[in-house]
Amino acid sequence: MKERKKQHIFRTSMALFQEKGYENVTVSEIVEACGVAKGTFFNYFPKKDDVLLYFGAMQIEEVVQVWEHKDLPIDQWVLGLFNELLTRFRATNLGPSVVRSLMQSSVAREEEYERIDGWVMLIARKVEASIGREGMNESLDPTVVAHSWVALYFYTILRMDWDYPEEQMRAMFRAQWEGMRR
Repeated sequence: MKERKKQHIFRTSMALFQEKGYENVTVSEIVEACGVAKGTFFNYFPKKDDVLLYFGAMQIEEVVQVWEHKDLPIDQWVLGLFNELLTRFRATNLGPSVVRSLMQSSVAREEEYERIDGWVMLIARKVEASIGREGMNESLDPTVVAHSWVALYFYTILRMDWDYPEEQMRAMFRAQWEGMRR
């Protein structure tokens, strides 16, 4: 029952954000549309930003579960993972300012650091498995490589031209990739 109520609040919030724009939706509007009290909303989402953080966490979790087991060369694997996440963010039609707000609000939260660290470790394991096989410089630290790629992804989200993020990220990734090869 609790999870169903949380999902109802989440889905209703996201629909309102898409319809009116994130900045134009208040918690009062969300609870009215959901037919719940404000306290109920705050039991599930301490702030309006938390709805977006929940969305971001769900997207990353779903994409990572799919991509974790794909067996591709590391450069294709990382670009595929990042492109799928970018595609999902863009599909929300929330716009770049909302995604930037989400990113900026999530930076200072410990649970977000933990989620990002988990993502870095997954990428580091993939990098470690590919060093020596795919032309990567064997002196590279897989964790450093993973951190640099995750930083590139977040930079792309924060600074991207919303119409062409995949191309921008691919060009920056290729520049890094060429520098990591033997």
